[in-house]
Amino acid sequence: ANVSCVATNLYKKTLIAEIQDKLKGGMDFGDAAEKWSDCDSSLTRGVMMDAMNEHPERFDKGELPEAVETAVNGLKEGEMSGIIETPTAWHIVRLLKRNVSKGIVTITTDKVCKNLVQAKNVLTQRTMFPGAAAEVLVNGSALKEGDYAGLALMESAYAFVALTKRNGELYVVMKNRKAPEGLWGERHDVESGDEWAAVKVTPSMMVSYGGKDGFVRLRFETDFAYMKDEAQGYFADGDARTAIGPVSKRRFKLDHFTGVRFGLFVFSTEKTGGSASFADFVYQTKVDGAWEKF
Repeated sequence: ANVSCVATNLYKKTLIAEIQDKLKGGMDFGDAAEKWSDCDSSLTRGVMMDAMNEHPERFDKGELPEAVETAVNGLKEGEMSGIIETPTAWHIVRLLKRNVSKGIVTITTDKVCKNLVQAKNVLTQRTMFPGAAAEVLVNGSALKEGDYAGLALMESAYAFVALTKRNGELYVVMKNRKAPEGLWGERHDVESGDEWAAVKVTPSMMVSYGGKDGFVRLRFETDFAYMKDEAQGYFADGDARTAIGPVSKRRFKLDHFTGVRFGLFVFSTEKTGGSASFADFVYQTKVDGAWEKF
């Protein structure tokens, strides 16, 4: 949410009440913050930008003090809160804009593909030694029959974990393409890849993000140490992380000269016009045997 705020120290309750009256009378939030805000909180420091006629601060869920976030959640855009008490200050906030789609990227298909390597607009990020992991929320509610959308390990012998729509229902699937022999490799772009597992999406697998329901969390973990060159796909079901499909081998070939890259993708195999939304991409590297956010 984008919010403006005026805050004073706890011992100035009378002052915050007077400020509230002035704001109700039409005083500008920025002018009030510049004149009276004296609490050294992260909320106040951020919103002081608004007092200088710059952009008001933008906060994600969980970044505001609990009492302030509760108040903001109950406001309509443009509305002002009452006086809010936190452990360090009195606050009055105004909700300027609710960013329901912040951090959500939606990609729509415009061509029919045989497989992943024919897909357009794949967003990629390189993997790192000795191991890297990536996960993302994917919403497949707008997919068409035969569409795939998810998280891939991009190379000619690719692997991916994805949502797909079959007979009107969503499934999580794991597919890959086996690596050919030799260094040069062969890009058989008409092959669809091998499917190793398919799990029907249930309500317990779906979460909300940015005010939008129906996201499923997908993940890949890689291990390049000691030339293992392995990867395992996962999906989340409630608090559990469930492996899907077998461990797949990564093989660098010169026909796809990029190494192994994580990729976010959507492609159609039957009819164009389907779309998928992606959010909350997390990239991790392995440090001393543990995953740490990069």
